[in-house]
Amino acid sequence: MMNRNIPINPVGILALLAIEVLRCESANPDVGTPQSSAKKAVQLSASVFVDSGHPLDKTLQAIDAAAQRGERQINVVVTILVDLTDDLQVKSFGDIGPDGEYKPFNSAMRKELKEKLRSVFARMAKHGMAIYILPHIDAGGKVKQWRNWVNFDPLQSHAGFTYADLLLGTIADALEEAVAPNTHIEIALSGEMGTSLFRYPESYRTIVRQLRARHQLKKVKLGISVNHDGIAGQRNPTGAEDLILSDAKRQQMQALIDDCDFVGMSFYAPITVSPTPDDFVRGIDRFMGEFKLYGLSVQTNTPMHFSEVGIGGRGLRKGEDPNPSKAVKTPWEGTAIPRDNPWRDESMRSLRRQYHSALLQFLARQPARWRVSAAFEWSIGSWDPVSHGQPEFADPEIIAAIEQHNRAVPHP
Repeated sequence: MMNRNIPINPVGILALLAIEVLRCESANPDVGTPQSSAKKAVQLSASVFVDSGHPLDKTLQAIDAAAQRGERQINVVVTILVDLTDDLQVKSFGDIGPDGEYKPFNSAMRKELKEKLRSVFARMAKHGMAIYILPHIDAGGKVKQWRNWVNFDPLQSHAGFTYADLLLGTIADALEEAVAPNTHIEIALSGEMGTSLFRYPESYRTIVRQLRARHQLKKVKLGISVNHDGIAGQRNPTGAEDLILSDAKRQQMQALIDDCDFVGMSFYAPITVSPTPDDFVRGIDRFMGEFKLYGLSVQTNTPMHFSEVGIGGRGLRKGEDPNPSKAVKTPWEGTAIPRDNPWRDESMRSLRRQYHSALLQFLARQPARWRVSAAFEWSIGSWDPVSHGQPEFADPEIIAAIEQHNRAVPHP
């Protein structure tokens, strides 16, 4: 739990600073960089989760709560499980069955997934929210490794299902049933699956064509989303060599990027111990630099997503004291276990508030060469200061700052 003896201003300097930035940008849109404009400011929004670990009723409650806070869009993270070989190939797609064990997908499980998604999309449409979707796979069998290293062709069948049909197709089916044609929808083809994306770009281009061929989804924006580094699945722990793109693969990958309406990233890039908006600018530049290393480019008029953004505080090892200088080096590290909450320490709380102050300023001013058109916190555990269902990780000052910022962002 947080130390309740430390006084917290219910509005706080974070909220005042975020609002002042938006006011200044409105009064003088030429201040800063060519991107500066209050019209370009974007909200910092929540993520909700459709998977076996999050009950549907809690997800719907989180959508309602976000709408009450003035959020006009939500990131729906849709996760299915995979059973992997030792060299991180897919054997089957699945989920957790009633007995708590991994179970390969069947038609009944797919129908259940579709109904969950339809309920989530319908609830968001009821609130007039824009729908953003981030598909994930997680290792569910005996082999446990990160999705970024999993090597699979999204059009290849595994135990009767392809990734394209099972996950993206089910998402598309649910959208067609749940939302009106004028609902704003943006779908990432995958999240943090760099190995698959870079090895099979032509398959993902086929998926783009398939989705755009759906009459009811013609206005849907499609994109790719990868990690802040290791975008092509580098440093695979199995010892697999890092990908070297042939000329043909490079052309295919560039064509995929050009086909997309946006490029997303999981923004967990290292930051300075006193965060500023420049940390986010540098993180984007490093991210785009990785594309250049592969001979690829993302045009500066291509919108970016922060598909995930946040700082986890690193989580505390046994006997370890909180340390801001370590936490800023690995923002992706955190915990969902309250007893390991890193934010109980005053210096860590200060870091967390500075981080969110800098992030809100960045989203208001848009100082990077690429405009971030959507940004979503990873709404779990220590990464989530709003604290969806885990009040131990909440910070009222940050909650107030985000809400003040979001309500001040003009409607598009």
